Amino acid sequence: MQVSPTPGGSQVAYRFFVSEGVSVTCPANLEWTDPDLRNFYSPGRNVPARDPLAELRAAGLVLPSLPSPPGARVGSSGSSYGSEGPNGPFYITYATVRTPHSPDTVLTHYLAALQAQGWAQGAPQQTPEGEWTVSLTARQGGQERRATFSLMPRPELGTTEGSTRLHRVDVQFALGQRPSY
Repeated sequence: MQVSPTPGGSQVAYRFFVSEGVSVTCPANLEWTDPDLRNFYSPGRNVPARDPLAELRAAGLVLPSLPSPPGARVGSSGSSYGSEGPNGPFYITYATVRTPHSPDTVLTHYLAALQAQGWAQGAPQQTPEGEWTVSLTARQGGQERRATFSLMPRPELGTTEGSTRLHRVDVQFALGQRPSY
């Protein structure tokens, strides 16, 4: 997905790529379905494809919906997920927010949206570099889910459109923990 600004809004373009001979359900595309392309030493050889996000949802995970703050433009920057995090399955998504609001207002907006959807919050922590991180928990699917919401102000990347100064903040929602490869 690619988002680009247009006068009065944003334009969103979606693209989907399919590689012949590779399982489209496997996030890492490790399961080769064409025997001619399958190497004997491949780590995905004869391993069934898995979609960890589908498994998490089947186990009762409900990902939060995080609408943008009023007047903000949000562009998805990516996501990753898997079954093999240090504490089990993980899902991480992050986005770029351009907004006339201060980073504190953006943080308050997203934390209110998370709280309204059942995510209990710990005390926000701020690093000397300015990054905010908040621990979250929610009871879903008969288990306690642990996540973090992070926000990093990027003042050096702010822009001006007309007479409006737009701040840039990068945000991330992380359920579980990504392995450190």
